[in-house]
Amino acid sequence: MKYLLAVGIVVLTLGMVACGNTPTGPEEELVGTWRFENTDFIRVFSDSFEDYLIAQGESRSQARAFVDSAFVGAESVFSLRLTLRLNADKTWEDDSGNAGTWRVDGNELVTIDEDGTVERTRYFLDGDDLTLIFTKTLLLEILRQDENFDAEVYTLYNEVLQEDDVFRFFFKRR
Repeated sequence: MKYLLAVGIVVLTLGMVACGNTPTGPEEELVGTWRFENTDFIRVFSDSFEDYLIAQGESRSQARAFVDSAFVGAESVFSLRLTLRLNADKTWEDDSGNAGTWRVDGNELVTIDEDGTVERTRYFLDGDDLTLIFTKTLLLEILRQDENFDAEVYTLYNEVLQEDDVFRFFFKRR
């Protein structure tokens, strides 16, 4: 149960800061309002968690059974409806009250919030579909900045997630 709660906290945390990074295409194509649609976070995290349990001595079938039961209904956590606005004047804002400036650097969306925190997120843009791609490192940095995030859960994520794990968050132009 603690792991399911941890997943929910990460999702909400990412949702609040998903003002992030990652399309390929001209900057002006990013200007607009983007609504969060879905993510592959649960799949990536549960796969890494299964591998972690096996490394801790669980059999593959035991690990799979635990992960399957632990993540039942977890996709509903992603029913949040975050809207991100990237304005032509290079400012951004979201529904959570976060705001700042943005720019594109290669295939990264670079955002700077009102506190001066810089986040670099890879992105991919395909018409009205925007995908923001978070690495393990970026995810852990976002969690580290959240004063309400449980340190034990942070440690678990750091141990469970693989260095090459990436989490995609899918947005649709409104």
